[in-house]
Amino acid sequence: MKKILLKLSGVSFFMGVLTILVTSFTNKLIPKIASIKFIGNLGSHSESNYIMDFKFENSIAAGLILMGVVGIVLCMIKKDKE
Repeated sequence: MKKILLKLSGVSFFMGVLTILVTSFTNKLIPKIASIKFIGNLGSHSESNYIMDFKFENSIAAGLILMGVVGIVLCMIKKDKE
């Protein structure tokens, strides 16, 4: 049981970290791609139009990280009791 909890906690922790990394990378990359696309255009370009809101995704990722840390701590506590 402890091994399953430890593995699931590790997976949820790394999924949360990966989600935060991907969303932050996307927020930095998409405005750059949009500015490259609009180089030949005569219209105005604002990078703020292309910044996405990832509050919900980042809060889910933070919850995954928290669940992973709690699970790992619980495994460590159970290990010390035995």
